Amino acid sequence: VRALLAYLAVEAAQSHRRETLAGLLWPEQPERSARQSLSQALSRLRRAIGDEDDEASFLIVTSQTIQFDAASDYRLDAAAFGALLDACEVHDHGVAETCDACARRIEQALTLYRGRFLEGFSISDSAAFEEWMVLQRERLGRLAMDALYRLTNYLELTGDYERALSRALRQVELDPWQERAQRQVMIVYAQMGRRAAALRQYEVCRQLLAEELGVEPSEQTQELHASLLRGELPPRPPGVKMAPEREPREVAACPYRGLAAFREADAPFFCGREGFTQRLLEAVQHRMSR
Repeated sequence: VRALLAYLAVEAAQSHRRETLAGLLWPEQPERSARQSLSQALSRLRRAIGDEDDEASFLIVTSQTIQFDAASDYRLDAAAFGALLDACEVHDHGVAETCDACARRIEQALTLYRGRFLEGFSISDSAAFEEWMVLQRERLGRLAMDALYRLTNYLELTGDYERALSRALRQVELDPWQERAQRQVMIVYAQMGRRAAALRQYEVCRQLLAEELGVEPSEQTQELHASLLRGELPPRPPGVKMAPEREPREVAACPYRGLAAFREADAPFFCGREGFTQRLLEAVQHRMSR
């Protein structure tokens, strides 16, 4: 019954045929017996969630299909988690790594991720349901790891190293074999001036990979370790581009500064209209070749 509820709620975007649900949850039973088991489980589920009252219905049930009503009054942590992260993807921010609004959304999303999807739950006689559950678990886990990575970058860039360290360590707790997370822990330790702790983290990472996977740390991780041994401060998180410094130059007096002439060296300070610029360049080249 709980498996049926979880599956319907997570897959609420579509209706499900009864024979499909029966085969998913009772694969070892004959079809007729599986359909009867589904009907019994559905009846118990509707009683448990108070779905027998038409005014407070959560399920859309027909003789052929069953669907969780996405418009009903309910809250699903997995859906809310995904929606908050999706909002970050479509948000019109300048630089994603320094967007305050997206950082707040990510923090909110991560409060919903308290463990692996359906952790501790299992249906031993349904391989299909177990496979679905594992796929959902891996998908949500990857989203959580990516969110933690982005949030750690943001906190590091804003100088909040204590919180950055806690988010980086949370990644290592969730997936200790993820070298990207291990490197973030090392980098934040170094930014905090805790070089010895950063070097110890490298040893933890190296031993873990050797004992569990029989491999050495990646070249990127080894390069970070070498820079720490030299006492160098790790680079800023990837994806963050610092604005180029403009060269000082003499500019003729002009009542509208924006109309002053600019040179080829000023190109990094201008963007947009790439298509128009390309057409203009081609037109000039064409005229010069005539």
